[in-house]
Amino acid sequence: MGAIWSMFFGYGGSDTVDEKTGLTEREKNILRYTWKGISTKPREYGPELFLQLFTKIPETKKYFRSLKDKSNEELRKSFVLRAHGATVVNSLTSVVESLDDADCLVSLLKKIGTNHQKIGIPVALFGPEFCELILSWLENSLGSSRFGPTERATWDKALSVIMSVIKSAYDEK
Repeated sequence: MGAIWSMFFGYGGSDTVDEKTGLTEREKNILRYTWKGISTKPREYGPELFLQLFTKIPETKKYFRSLKDKSNEELRKSFVLRAHGATVVNSLTSVVESLDDADCLVSLLKKIGTNHQKIGIPVALFGPEFCELILSWLENSLGSSRFGPTERATWDKALSVIMSVIKSAYDEK
């Protein structure tokens, strides 16, 4: 519906670029609209992100001590994965909700970077492969009617900015 809705009615908002985020109001509206489809079910969509992560980038599983030796079947039943997945979705909800407050947005993203650095997650994991994984996860979760080419391009642009801010926290330590 999102892709169809935007084709007929658009997402609204100006195409003037916000100097602090690099996003237009229209792009922010696209991000908010698509994310709403994920944020309502964090315990469902969050674990699915990690299952895809462990499948497509298997070396990431080693960073999860309580999950690294579990099969996908066991992971699907894991309350630890459900809880962590929900936490990640809720953190990303805060990011999306802060699109109009660049200072808060940067602070949230740098905190994500700092927290991941402290537990030994390499900065390289926040690269293009991870961005592509997130885009695929969004598309699989939302379906093509809500996540079409316009939405994908907008998320791709936003993820590039998000990952660069997260990575910058690694540089500050």
